[in-house]
Amino acid sequence: MKTINNFEEIPYPIGLVKEIASIKFNEDATNNLKLFEAIVMCNIIRGIIEADDHYVLMPKSIEYYEAIKKYGVETLNIDVEEFKERKQNRIDRHRKGLIDTPLGMMETWYCDDTFARIMRA
Repeated sequence: MKTINNFEEIPYPIGLVKEIASIKFNEDATNNLKLFEAIVMCNIIRGIIEADDHYVLMPKSIEYYEAIKKYGVETLNIDVEEFKERKQNRIDRHRKGLIDTPLGMMETWYCDDTFARIMRA
């Protein structure tokens, strides 16, 4: 996991992070985004970029994907249609019981200093 201690260490364009937050929270997050929220948004971005099953299955994943593509970030899926197909395939597999990882086991790439200290203890 990479520890992020300030907004300058955010690995994606801050505009994208704020746009993902606005989609997530259903409100404008342009001026009031906290660092820990930005870190969570970075995990969402990376999960969508890498087409991680749990991030693909998120309710707003298609909206997230479209926002990411607007910023020209390279993704595993070529376009939104391919992403939608992947999502449907994951939904079908989930219904068959082939994807059963608990929410707490979702892949996490970024964290704040406090979480990093807890995880390293």
